[in-house]
Amino acid sequence: MVVSRRDDMSEANFRHYLRREAQQKREQATLVAAWRTRRMEEAEANARAWTELNAFARLPAGPAAVPLQLLLPSGPPRARPLAATRRERYRAHLQAVVDIAAALAPGTPTAPAARVAETVSDTASLLPGRLCALCGGGCCTRGSDHAYLGAPTLRRFMDAHPGMSPEEVVAAYLDRVTHKTQTGSCINHTRTGCSLPRDMRSDTCNDYACDSLAQVQAAPREQVVLVVRRKQDQWRRDRADLDNAVNGAAVLSETGVRRMRVG
Repeated sequence: MVVSRRDDMSEANFRHYLRREAQQKREQATLVAAWRTRRMEEAEANARAWTELNAFARLPAGPAAVPLQLLLPSGPPRARPLAATRRERYRAHLQAVVDIAAALAPGTPTAPAARVAETVSDTASLLPGRLCALCGGGCCTRGSDHAYLGAPTLRRFMDAHPGMSPEEVVAAYLDRVTHKTQTGSCINHTRTGCSLPRDMRSDTCNDYACDSLAQVQAAPREQVVLVVRRKQDQWRRDRADLDNAVNGAAVLSETGVRRMRVG
């Protein structure tokens, strides 16, 4: 690559190119080193926090009482009034998607509706819901003004409500939008969670589980969970240029949530 660039450049331009390439490599190495240092520091801080949480929980001794240690991101902490421009972008997205969904024949296979029903009726454990509530929607921040909604989801909704016209389907989704949404997140993200019921949410939203949620879902119901939460969301938590301090810690169980003061 360097040799091929040399053939197209003057001597002065080629020297400038080499200096720029070297500078970019140094900057990249600096960023990688900073990222590795931060990961090590965070791992050490997480271990200390889990040790403190374990003492705070006062768990009985024995292998059966070994808690699950999990790390969470954070959803946006603040809400703001929904701008009219966001609502209009959402309406336009819904209209475009419902037009595609309406062109599909009723009963067209989409995502398995049974999976959604199972998710809705799954009350075997309170831990997944409590974990997500403690996070506050750290995975929702890329939902923007589309909420990952596509034709399969709306076709399934239309099949479940055959008396609704496409315009009424769009209106049903818009009616779920609240006056305030969490800053920098999905249009359906509110302080208390998603404004859409599960059967109206996208397959992406219903299917997604971060590593921590997946571990809780696979854990025994009686499992005690020690959770350390950090400041950034799921998608920016690895950025070395952003503050990702510990901003929460809690002990989760089927009987409740006990928060430990941090900082």
